[in-house]
Parts: sequence; structure tokens; C-alpha cells
Amino acid sequence: MNNVLQKFSLKEIQKKAFIWIVLASLIFLFYLSLQATNTGFSEKPLTNKASSTKKSNTVSSANNVKQLGVVIPSTTLNNIGQHDLSATKVLPMATIQTNMSIAVDFDINSTDVMVVLHMQKTSGSTFGRHLVRDLEPPFTCEYVQKKMSLCPRPNGQETWLFSRFSRGWRCGVHAGWTSLTECVPLLFHDPKLERRYFYITVLREPVARFLSEWGHVRRAATWDQHKFLCNKVQTPQKVCWGEALDWRNASLEEFINCDINFGRNRQTRMLADLKLVNCSAFGDEEHDRIMLKSAKHNLMSMPFFGLAERQVDSQALFEQTFGIKFTKQFVDKSETHVSNIVLDEEVSDKIRKLNHLDVQLYKYAKEIFARRYERIRKDKQK
Repeated sequence: MNNVLQKFSLKEIQKKAFIWIVLASLIFLFYLSLQATNTGFSEKPLTNKASSTKKSNTVSSANNVKQLGVVIPSTTLNNIGQHDLSATKVLPMATIQTNMSIAVDFDINSTDVMVVLHMQKTSGSTFGRHLVRDLEPPFTCEYVQKKMSLCPRPNGQETWLFSRFSRGWRCGVHAGWTSLTECVPLLFHDPKLERRYFYITVLREPVARFLSEWGHVRRAATWDQHKFLCNKVQTPQKVCWGEALDWRNASLEEFINCDINFGRNRQTRMLADLKLVNCSAFGDEEHDRIMLKSAKHNLMSMPFFGLAERQVDSQALFEQTFGIKFTKQFVDKSETHVSNIVLDEEVSDKIRKLNHLDVQLYKYAKEIFARRYERIRKDKQK
């Protein structure tokens, strides 16, 4: 009888101990989540007026705000809808749509944020490094470690630049328009502030970009951390190499024939608002029509986008748009990793057909770029 009571007591003690351990763990995790939410830099006064009548490098009158660029756990991204983001907005570009005027009043001393949409194999890394290394004051950034720099405002620690090289992949590896426009306002959320986001990007000729991505994956490099955020849900992307670790030594034919290859029409997909197509990456003709129309609309709404094939002109357009100067001259590259690849006409046509949305988007982008560049050329002559 005593042995039975001892066993019963031992089981009760073990059960209670387990419950206390679970409760303690939950309390500790809750404490960590509070720390993650409240972590930030001490912030000097900033203006809470997003639309400044002064030039971007002038000092404004200021109010106190807190640092908002904090790490948000991936599970928190599913709760974006719980926040009132009505005070946040993408810069409206009505002036560009009507008369192609490109100058914008980006105010580094206010709450404005420049957001870089970095698409794979478009020379985005080159452009991103220029932003954190080669801008004149007050837009200078402090190098911290490889692929990471701090870009504080002159009057505080809060960052004015949201990019891979300033904040890391906070919204996912190579996040597109859909993910960024959901994630970035959450990371910078403050109900007391109205904030403007200036989205910028770089595009590349579709066949060259597609071949460059093929070269990337066949060298065993992947974007296996890529998670697609749409309508507050994160979904890992499917990969062509199945359960293998990578797609090492994949032939061009294999790369072309993979039906779930996100390299197809990547630029259109990443610039489109995929909520308009039920968050689906692939679909029928109507799906593609909506996606392309959305990508064109969002591209036009950007105050600046560059072209990988026109580096020097892209620099001039950026400088004229934002009133910011680079300390180094961009270089147009006549040779790239894919420039020596010789394709027969049949394969080249097949790649164009697979990327027919990107082909149309890039044609549109070149037209808009040419009109914007011609405008700044005329402005310089005045």
C-alpha cells in the first residue's frame, strides 16, 4: 500500500513539475517577444510631418519619435492586419503619370523611407552597394560588417534606407512588391506618425537575367530562405530540385523545362500586387494579364527605377530625382557572365516565350525610362 502511495505521489509531483516548467517557458517566451517588440535605438527628435516643403537635406523642426526598425519574428508577420496602417502610404506619383516630372521631396530629416526592391540577377547588389557606400553627406552610411551598414538620419538613429545592405532581409530573401508593402509598414509602424515610402528598383533585359539566374543556381547557389508573404500568410516557395540540397550543374534545358521555376517572369511577379491574383505565382492568361498590368502600374508609381544595361544613365536619373549625389561614377559593363553564352535562335525564342510577361514589362520600362531621362536632360539644359 505504501509503495502505491509513493508511486502515486511521485507521478503527481512529476506532473506538477512538468506544468510549472511549461508555464515558466511560456512566460520566458512572452518576455522575449516583448523585448523584440521594444528593442531599438535611442532616437533624437524627428519631424512628424511627412510632406516637407524644404529640400531633402534641410533641417526641419522636430518632435520625438521612437526607433521603429526592429526585428519582427516571422510569426508576427501573420498578424499584420491587427495594426492600423492607415497613416502609412506609398508615395503617389501623379506628377509622373501626367507630365513625367521626376523630382521628389525625399526628406531625410523627416520620416521618409527609401525602400529597395531587389530582384535577383538585375545588378541589384551593385546598385545596393552604391547606396550604402557612395552617397554624399548627409546620406552616408556606416559600414558594420559584410553586407550590413547603418544608415541613420542626421538627427537620429532611425534608418532612412530599407535595403538588403542596410537592414538585411527583414521581409524575406528578395522580397517583392507584395511582401514589402505588407511587411515594411509593420516594421516601421507608429500610429502617431505619417510615413512615406519611396520604392525603387533595377530591371534587366529578361533573357540575360534568366540566363544569369540559371548560372547562379547551377553553381549550387539558392534562395532557399525565400518565403512569399501575401495576405498576411508566409508560404515557402517550391523549388525545381525537389528534396535535393540544390540544383548543382543543372542544364539549361532542365532550367527551362521546370514548370515551377520562379525564374520565369520573375520581374513581373515581383513587381505585381499578387493579392489581385489570389496570391498565386502561376496561372492562366487572365492571371498573367492582371499580373502584368499590376506590375506596370507599380513600376510607374516608383519615383525611380534603373536599368542594368544603362548604369551611367540610371545614376544620373537617381541623382536628379532625389537631389542626391554619388561620390563615384557608375560603370556600364559591356561584358557579363552571360554575355559569352551563345544561344541558337530556337532556344533564345523559347526563353523569350517563357518570359513573355517580363519581355513586355521591360519594353514598357525602357519607354518610361527614356522619357524620364529625356526630361532630366532637358532640365539640365535650362
